[in-house]
Amino acid sequence: MKSFKEFLLDGYYEVPDLDRERYVNREAEGLEGPYRQDNGKVLYYDTKEGKYYDPDSDLFVSNEDFDAMQHSQEKRGELMDQQRERDFQRRR
Repeated sequence: MKSFKEFLLDGYYEVPDLDRERYVNREAEGLEGPYRQDNGKVLYYDTKEGKYYDPDSDLFVSNEDFDAMQHSQEKRGELMDQQRERDFQRRR
């Protein structure tokens, strides 16, 4: 059985909640999502186009731009470490 500290060290980090009034379900338009990216941007996936759609700019996102929105593994690890420490301190 895991200790409480080991449980906290499993790894995650929190992102802000989506604005559900602004980013609504758009399945009727053929869009999946909304999906929050690591940089905070919210995108939908257009199943017909096979691309991500940015509702704020009304443009499709290139694969290069999509990749740039994601954190590197190193940055993800850093964020998870920070979250673990905050959680551990809160529960002490």
